[in-house]
Amino acid sequence: MSTIRIAVASTPLTATLDEAVPVAVAAVEAAARAGARIVCLPETGLPGHRMQARAICTLSSAALDAAVDEIAAAARRAGIVTLVGVERPTPGGREIVQVVLDADGARLGEQVKTQMHPDEELHYCVGAGRRVFTAGGATFGIAICHEVYRYPETVRALARAGAQIVFAPYFVTTSDRTLPLQWCDPRGSYHEKALLCRTVENEIYVAAANFSVPDQGAATCILGPDGALMAQVPYGQTGVATADIDLARATRAFAAALGSGTQRHDLEVTAPATALRCDHERLSSSASRCTMATGNAWCSREREREVVRAHARVSVCYLLDTARRRLAAVDVSSP
Repeated sequence: MSTIRIAVASTPLTATLDEAVPVAVAAVEAAARAGARIVCLPETGLPGHRMQARAICTLSSAALDAAVDEIAAAARRAGIVTLVGVERPTPGGREIVQVVLDADGARLGEQVKTQMHPDEELHYCVGAGRRVFTAGGATFGIAICHEVYRYPETVRALARAGAQIVFAPYFVTTSDRTLPLQWCDPRGSYHEKALLCRTVENEIYVAAANFSVPDQGAATCILGPDGALMAQVPYGQTGVATADIDLARATRAFAAALGSGTQRHDLEVTAPATALRCDHERLSSSASRCTMATGNAWCSREREREVVRAHARVSVCYLLDTARRRLAAVDVSSP
């Protein structure tokens, strides 16, 4: 059977593990009651995203692991694959991680955030590596917040590696502190439009999970391979949204097409895990931190502009080369 039910959860924005764990457990249980086989919770739900008005204390790895264990126990009781967001202390800073828990509560692995919004760099650091997972009857990948909006190649690489669904846990608010009026409102931010693009660019499902806050900026929702909105939690409300998805519709046709003929695509993901890195030595700089491509590289703003210009030159050269090849294949000798 190629049809399965998946869920995404809107949970309140918390600031302590004592608040966060019961909220996450409730979301897992609600998704299971709705018959879902997989549920995705928002980015850094444990203990809560640090870009909020409330202060969050420093947490130990042991405390965070214990919190994940409680979510794993809930997943095991409910029999549902669970994607839970958590921060992870490292010598280089806090990483943002989405832990994948199987329906029996076992940890299948994790996806670390490899692209960080500049505003987040005060609180978090980037990691490296990207992978796909197979659980709950589907193959899926995870692109966390900034990764899914600003870096289409991240989702494309996951689709090329076999992902039928890309889950996108995130934390997005509106600039004017109000709620959107409708899905993909032309007056709203670009975030929901970007989600729609990621589906049709790759012919896969995208399932996004945001916090339920008074200024929630983008939906907790599930989109089909044609970009259609299949399910959504109302803006600003806590709850789960579910959809029955036909995995046969996730053809990944446009993503796979990049591997044919003379076309090239340099960003690859293989299961179970392959780090995607750009040239760290060539791009590193301490002047200003930003992430390039899909790796753990720091570069200056000037270097970022240089890389963008270089990519543009490569694109132009590629287009000219393709045109020359096609002209060469045309027989112009006939009258």
